[in-house]
Amino acid sequence: MKIKNTLTLQTSFSYYMIGMPLIFLISLFFYYTFNQSIATLILGFLFIYFFTVLFVIRYYGLMSLYAIFLYTSTFFLYDCFWFTLFDESKNFLIQTFPRRYYIPDEIGIKFIFASELLTYVMHLTYCLVNKKRFIKKQVIIHEIQYEKVGIAIMLIFFIPSIAKLYIQLRYVMQYGYLVVFTGGLTEIKYPFWTAGANLLFITGFSLFVAGNPSKRNFIIFSSLLFILLALNGAKGQRGAILGPLVGLLYWYLKKYNIKIKITTILLFFFFVVGITYSMGNLRNSYGEKSKNSGQTVKVYDLVSKVLYSQTTSRAVPMKIIQGDLPFHNYPFIISPFFTYPNLILYPSHGQDSVSVEKYNDISQIVMYSVSPQSHFDGKGYGGAFLAEAYDCGGYLGVIFWGIILAVFLVFCDFSNLNIKNKYIPFIFLIILNFAMLPRNRLFTVVDTHFPKILLLLLILPIIKSKRVWRLSNV
Repeated sequence: MKIKNTLTLQTSFSYYMIGMPLIFLISLFFYYTFNQSIATLILGFLFIYFFTVLFVIRYYGLMSLYAIFLYTSTFFLYDCFWFTLFDESKNFLIQTFPRRYYIPDEIGIKFIFASELLTYVMHLTYCLVNKKRFIKKQVIIHEIQYEKVGIAIMLIFFIPSIAKLYIQLRYVMQYGYLVVFTGGLTEIKYPFWTAGANLLFITGFSLFVAGNPSKRNFIIFSSLLFILLALNGAKGQRGAILGPLVGLLYWYLKKYNIKIKITTILLFFFFVVGITYSMGNLRNSYGEKSKNSGQTVKVYDLVSKVLYSQTTSRAVPMKIIQGDLPFHNYPFIISPFFTYPNLILYPSHGQDSVSVEKYNDISQIVMYSVSPQSHFDGKGYGGAFLAEAYDCGGYLGVIFWGIILAVFLVFCDFSNLNIKNKYIPFIFLIILNFAMLPRNRLFTVVDTHFPKILLLLLILPIIKSKRVWRLSNV
């Protein structure tokens, strides 16, 4: 990726570095001097965020990983501010899921400050990091062994994966989508030949991309992955398809140097809104207590409903800021590293008393603090990177983890993902879920893909050093 108009970029950055704190101070001045309306602070943040997004699109592209983080942060967190300004019934301090409750003004103000701080720190870091060193270290090698082995694994486990997901979908359709979270899927008896199918298919795909395949092959085998993602998402987990879909799109654009137009982005946005709404209706039709109104919905109301419903994740950072959460044993940001040890030490089936007390899971603990029964029913908010960062050191934590994340974004955007082949599968697994980060955990790859990581660590050396695989061209 080239940096366009260096002089203009430097000038714009200087204006940004000085102008954004000035906007913050002006909003603070009007808040304390005049009406003390939280809307004044919201406007200050929205101006800062708007200029940040414009800056990133102008100089770093529509689909840089940094831009994606800003888009999805808006989708999952910051849309609530727009609704607060223009619709009194949708105040971001009033939460209606899973029950109606009110967040105090002072907590909302701290949430706005934390959001502004994260935005500013990440932008400064992203702009100041030396990008030339990532550009110079690009390596592009077509590793045919990785590609062939990956294709072989995918073809072997594609049908078993389809079968397993179909069995799960039938179960969810009968008992409701919340059984996914209450441990109901563990009660299903699967055919022996489906064991580990999904895990192995994704592992195979990760090996496949490590080979730097041709654009044609990437499109063909990505379509197989998309079929599995769609089946998985049909169970009611919208993030299971939307997050990986954005990750695949980003990977495709970066690896094959594809340019994308803003009209395409807008079409993709409406596709995301449409599929989010449709999947919401679909999962509400599952189970004995299904609810599906079937009413005609206007386009504006549909978009508004989808956008606002996604911002329930704002409850996570605000509850973290509020504090006094039960069973909060250590910083949430490191919890993924203890997921598998906890599963061994404290076996649990879904969201039960053991999981909330022992696992230090941010989503479960926040939901339990709001409504214990909703937690046991399988409901949840998800996570939030901003919440994890604040939890691990307050505003200093926001600064520290914001810098760490920004450096990673620079690495991906300016290496164009052209790194040593043996590292590609692990970066791919991170990118696959990255779009969900604003409502997920920073290190989710550690527990979500832990078995795949172990398999890759075993398989990669064998393929490279022993060269025992001698497959014909696929």
